[in-house]
Amino acid sequence: MTQCKITVIKKTINPELAKQYCVDKVSPCPCFKGAGVFLRARKAREFL
Repeated sequence: MTQCKITVIKKTINPELAKQYCVDKVSPCPCFKGAGVFLRARKAREFL
């Protein structure tokens, strides 16, 4: 099994990219909080 660790450092919105690629108004994802850590363990092939 391969492990992947994801750490949320901070949530930001790049207004220029949002204006260029988003149709509606966007905001930071409410599902994640700063300093959150997520660990995933899967077979290496599943990460591709």
